[in-house]
Amino acid sequence: MKHFLVSLAFTVIAVFFSASNAYAQTIDYVVQPGDTISSISERFLGGYARWGAIEKLNPGLDIHKLRPGLVLHLPENRVSSVMASVKVLKINGYAESDGAVLKEGQRLGTDAVVIVGEDSFMTLALDDGSIVIVEPGSTVHVHDLRKFATGAQRVIFEVEDGRVEVEAVPQKPGARFEISTPTATTAVRGTRFRTAYGKGEAATTEVVDGHVDVFSSDKKRHRVKNGEGIVITPAGSAAQEILLPEPDLSGVAERFTRTTVELSFPKIDQAGAYRVSVARDAEFRDVIATVIHESPDIRIASLDDGRYYMRARAISQSGLNGRDAQRSFELDARPEPPFILEPPPGKHLTANMPVQLSWSVPQSAQSYVVDIEKDGMAFSRINDLQPNQYSFTAASGNYRWRLATHNENETGPFGDWSSFIVVTPPQGPEAEVNLGDETTLTLVWPGNPGDVYHWQLASDAEFHDNTLIDEGTATTPEIVLPKPEGGTYYVRVRTINSKGIEGTYGNIQKFDIPKKEPSPLWMLLLALPFAFL
Repeated sequence: MKHFLVSLAFTVIAVFFSASNAYAQTIDYVVQPGDTISSISERFLGGYARWGAIEKLNPGLDIHKLRPGLVLHLPENRVSSVMASVKVLKINGYAESDGAVLKEGQRLGTDAVVIVGEDSFMTLALDDGSIVIVEPGSTVHVHDLRKFATGAQRVIFEVEDGRVEVEAVPQKPGARFEISTPTATTAVRGTRFRTAYGKGEAATTEVVDGHVDVFSSDKKRHRVKNGEGIVITPAGSAAQEILLPEPDLSGVAERFTRTTVELSFPKIDQAGAYRVSVARDAEFRDVIATVIHESPDIRIASLDDGRYYMRARAISQSGLNGRDAQRSFELDARPEPPFILEPPPGKHLTANMPVQLSWSVPQSAQSYVVDIEKDGMAFSRINDLQPNQYSFTAASGNYRWRLATHNENETGPFGDWSSFIVVTPPQGPEAEVNLGDETTLTLVWPGNPGDVYHWQLASDAEFHDNTLIDEGTATTPEIVLPKPEGGTYYVRVRTINSKGIEGTYGNIQKFDIPKKEPSPLWMLLLALPFAFL
């Protein structure tokens, strides 16, 4: 009799709570072989006589014939649960929660507010294997983390600002996995998707595997399938569209030898921008960089040498990120090659004269490798060169050269080629002397437009300093000079071409200027009286 009264009391209480509509949320449970309504009630509701609450939530249920596989709705607030937590799997950069800096391996529970710094990433791992990647500049509030006796879980995150990428494993019946924003909520069953929200802006969700249900602020449900995205404005209006296709990365190099990785791939129609993310692992648990650019020409700096994985996607005009293209690449850029100092690229030098190559000294450099080509063919390679310069005599031709640095461990990649041109100096012209009138003489020689000329006039063929009468530079192949006194003179000219190459002097030209004969004595005597007038 006592047991009967206890059971009756529990039944009345259960019916009362059911009738009062206290169960706003439910937990689904799949009936297993051997289950009865009483055993389910006892296991999950805390008493075998509380099955009335289950019957109330499942209209038409025959409590005497529970077949395996049947899905029952259980009152969430009566099913026992324990608080759960999420593990900080990876942090690249800076992240904090409640004013404390987060570290890898730390666990976060309900009501934690996570702030991820600019240029930083954080990866969270749920106990069921689901992954949540919080991207730079994001603030995420962990609203609920619980495990129910049925095996289902409650995971409710709110993206207050920023972006997350979620890879959720298939959820057990009754699970509630939601990523919400102030304007929309995404309900998950087992999928890969992304959610983003900017304060006062639209919320976006993109599905790359499976499907999700997105609820706008007006409680309307929108089913978003694989390859689709949705934009929901703060006013509640929603627009779905097909995600842009993945970029073609077949032309992207597999190995880079510069510290700044430069990527380029074909444009995609209707794309407003492009996004490239880099991770240390193929699963993208360890994301270290993301770059967004208006064109598919991406530069990523500050990576260490090593193996990396990248994901590239196009961004539509509405702000939805498209499908991912992924590939791996290797960065082998260290030790870095020196900077070339001399000669500057494209410089013209004189043939059969010493060519001086010089370069900067990178940190940790012990020696260098100099690689020289002439006219497209291998010319010289100098290994283990100690000083940061090298000199050689060069014949005329087109040269290019590059450098690599060797430190105590290895030789780094070669730098970019730098070119210079070695030319035969122009042959000096022969000047033609025109004595002109009584006061001038003219020097003329063959020339070319753009050339400059250096001329010298001397009283001996050796052009010694003490016999040099005059010299100068002319921009045309002709000069007019004051006529010197009578005597024997020598002139020579050399050409400085438009590239600055100085030629040798041409053949020396000798010419005479007649000396003036003195007046006869009788003419002087005849002119003398006139001097006193």
